[in-house]
Amino acid sequence: MKITWHGHACFSITHDGYTVVIDPYNADYTAGYPKLHLKADKLLISHEHYGHNCREAVTLSGRPESDCPFEISTLEVSHDSVCGIMRGMGKTILPMIVSLVGSCLFRIVWIATVCPHFPGNILALYISYPISWFITAAVHYGCCIHNYRALMRRGAVPAV
Repeated sequence: MKITWHGHACFSITHDGYTVVIDPYNADYTAGYPKLHLKADKLLISHEHYGHNCREAVTLSGRPESDCPFEISTLEVSHDSVCGIMRGMGKTILPMIVSLVGSCLFRIVWIATVCPHFPGNILALYISYPISWFITAAVHYGCCIHNYRALMRRGAVPAV
């Protein structure tokens, strides 16, 4: 079995001459990666986002499904769309830092500064979770909008 990473979230897996491509990206909207021109027997798309669904980048062989040597199962899950969009724009460090600061550092500061004013009240701790989620999400959205607008100004992504 041969597994090849083509960039972003795109991989191909080949076994016994049968190739599956997973999540081909659109290089026009995914900064820093070359255009894809892949050949495969099967194409899998995890979700409909331009960093994962560029079907036109893959030429399918037309081989029958019965030739596939892989057992493929799917599982529906939610997707962190804002962080995923940021990673698709080539910004991988920023979402990580925002998440760490918003989820970890904020809660540590909360425990050190707010919780001592409410000794023995566990709700003082629990309330920090939805507050940190809201703040982190707001900062993620703000960063995403800022970076998308910067890419729009450069003509790297379509205007919305």
